[in-house]
Amino acid sequence: MSKLTNKKHILFCEEYLANGMNGTAAYKSVYKTVKKDKVAEASASRLLSSVKVKEYIDKNIKKTTDKLEIKREDMLRGTLEIAECYDELKRLALKEKLSSTEESKFARLSMIVKASDANKSRDMIIRANGWNEPEKQVIDHKGIEAINISIKRNNDDGGRD
Repeated sequence: MSKLTNKKHILFCEEYLANGMNGTAAYKSVYKTVKKDKVAEASASRLLSSVKVKEYIDKNIKKTTDKLEIKREDMLRGTLEIAECYDELKRLALKEKLSSTEESKFARLSMIVKASDANKSRDMIIRANGWNEPEKQVIDHKGIEAINISIKRNNDDGGRD
């Protein structure tokens, strides 16, 4: 793993992490002469595709989540709670008439769902840690041999379907 040494690239990464992972804004913040969003967006995209930049960002996200002791289950639980609040809010919104208790509940849920922008940061943490990807399964070489034999037999049928 090679280390990121370009000072402007490091500043870009720090700004990118600080502003909620907005590449365009981070690029414009570091490279002050760039005024057009399209130029900043394209340049940020190019930087974000760099292996060194990706490694720097991933390492710092991991450091932060480790420091905060954020666990996958906690993040998923929080996301699920917001989704459940949204479902209940939608159910109440579709009712023709609400009782005073339901109106109070509707108001509280509305605040929670509006505050769900915090959910975006959860999403970023989940994706950055690869927690949204399925668990990897190990296939032993015997399984691969069986697949190869099956494919070979199908290909040896003289090209007929």
